[in-house]
Amino acid sequence: MKKALTRALLIVMTVVTLATVMPISANASTSNIKKIYNFLTDELGFNSASACGILANIERESDFNPRLVIRDSNGRTSGGLCQWNGGRFSNLKNYCYDRGYDYLSIEGQLRYLNYELQKNTYKHIYNYLRNVENTADGAYDAAHYWCYYFEIPSNRSAKARQRGTMAEKEYWPKYGESTPEEPVISFDKKNARYDITDDVTITWTSGGGGTDFYRVYLMQKAPGEKSFDKDNIKSVSTKKRSLEIPAFSLNMDCDYAVLVRAVNASSDEQKTSSYAYFSVGCIDHEYTTVVLREPTFEQSGSQVSTCEKCGKVKKATLPVLTVEDFTETKTETPIVTAASSSAVRVRWQPTDHATGYRVYIRENGKWKLLAKISADEELTYLYRNLDEATEYKFCVKAYMNHEGKTYHNSVSSTLLTSTETEVPEISELEKRSGKCTVSWDKVEGADGYQIYMATGKGSYKRVATVGSRENDFTVKSLKKGQTYRFVVRSYIVCSNGSYVFSNCSDSKQIKAS
Repeated sequence: MKKALTRALLIVMTVVTLATVMPISANASTSNIKKIYNFLTDELGFNSASACGILANIERESDFNPRLVIRDSNGRTSGGLCQWNGGRFSNLKNYCYDRGYDYLSIEGQLRYLNYELQKNTYKHIYNYLRNVENTADGAYDAAHYWCYYFEIPSNRSAKARQRGTMAEKEYWPKYGESTPEEPVISFDKKNARYDITDDVTITWTSGGGGTDFYRVYLMQKAPGEKSFDKDNIKSVSTKKRSLEIPAFSLNMDCDYAVLVRAVNASSDEQKTSSYAYFSVGCIDHEYTTVVLREPTFEQSGSQVSTCEKCGKVKKATLPVLTVEDFTETKTETPIVTAASSSAVRVRWQPTDHATGYRVYIRENGKWKLLAKISADEELTYLYRNLDEATEYKFCVKAYMNHEGKTYHNSVSSTLLTSTETEVPEISELEKRSGKCTVSWDKVEGADGYQIYMATGKGSYKRVATVGSRENDFTVKSLKKGQTYRFVVRSYIVCSNGSYVFSNCSDSKQIKAS
């Protein structure tokens, strides 16, 4: 600790109580200065002048001792490199605690310093110091501004001038006139290989406080070329240590070389990185295929595939069809489009190259042919005279006549369905105060019933589902004088879990009392 600061502390011992003062050696102080300087230039992006201005202030506040904690006669505590006071010191503690730092460590305090500078209260300080000239005068300005608006000590005008002079005369000659350091380039993608939909993110290590800006150079090597084109170098200047380039703005399937140069504007000294390399291409093509001509049994077909990302086109020939192509197809599962208590209508989708279809029903453990339907006809079949409320299983098989022979494809997935039950009829609507009991006649074979209600001229909504043993249901909370309409339908649950419903009963209505 410097003698001047020690003397100052002894003088004010009558009004200041020392809560924690841990001395720091000269070697430790020098080490801390270097850590702080590197953080200010590397992490916060300050130039040497700004860093020197902050160093001058930290020396006067804590002599670079992060463990210096002082409690004044008013009971307020100040601590750390910047001697954060009162609530700001409490905020430092909370910040470090939440993120796993020791609040008396240099790392924790520098991270908190960065956090404070990004807040609206201190953002103007950060912006000002990011724009001071990287000169001795800039170091003075940075120290003066930091003292006046960040530290805000008593008699801050005089102290701001004092710290500005210290930054200009002591710290700038030692740290500000340093030459840039060689940057090291890295990429955010493994193997530095980018898809054309990516952003190529190039980052590099700091050129140190002697760096005012960086110049990035980009060179291209086209496919088949042996060297990079140095006659067409693209360059861009940046104060940041990163650069994003949309890959689609680059030439696909080319290789690229990058180098970064750290530049000191006042001395024009420069340090250049080694070359780094990356490539751009369509790594995962996303093809959309269009069939231009369908293949037949007599001639081949053709198709074209276009990558939606890069536009690459692939053409392909579709071979002439064989009988095996047809026999390996599978007719889609038929669906029920209509049913009653004695009939079921099934429908299916067409199969390519089919001459016709055979419709089968499962009876007594065997498949029985019901009908042959030509491919030119409507692809549907109505099977009548079935038993009420009974399960049935259907399937459809396509066939093709070719060169005098008939070939069948694979059997479709089977359709399990049931005929409907009879329509249940409402036998009575018994109304009571705010209630109505709906009763209906049971129907044979039903697994249960659903009750629907409509209010006034509104649409029907289901109010209950009951089992096969029930034949009445009471609806509650009806409004006096309001008209209500009711219908009932029955249902069967097939062995595969699907439901088959009957038609709804005739509607009956009441006016609630």
